[in-house]
Amino acid sequence: MRVFIDTNVPMYWGGKASSYKRPCAKVLELVAKESIEAATSSEVFQEILYRFWYLKQVDKGVAIFNYFSHIISDVLPVTFNDVEKAMSLTKKYPTVPPRDLLHAAVMMNNQISIIISADKDFDKVNEIERVNPTHFENWFKAASNKNE
Repeated sequence: MRVFIDTNVPMYWGGKASSYKRPCAKVLELVAKESIEAATSSEVFQEILYRFWYLKQVDKGVAIFNYFSHIISDVLPVTFNDVEKAMSLTKKYPTVPPRDLLHAAVMMNNQISIIISADKDFDKVNEIERVNPTHFENWFKAASNKNE
């Protein structure tokens, strides 16, 4: 089962202490070990760089970017079809930020229905399932048992 890794997973992993730091580290550990079939998009990398540029912590952003780019092998491009799909989703989900709808569109256009994310806005998008990083280990164990 292929999952999409949202921007906040590597950002929490590399950020300051929080309730998400350890769970996100566990997600990325399984990505690095290829225990989970994970994908992300080029937009996720742009978001990492932008966020840490905005915080005036460019070196930290670059370090997180580099680590994440070395452990995830499936980086999907963002195409005009994805942008068009995100635009069409704005009518159905007007309260979901466009950047989140872009991630959802990339997922839908690549037949991925599960996103690992701390962002609750994804819960509003019926076409995808969000797994909160704090619930990931239990979800992963259950999913692994189903596949056996």
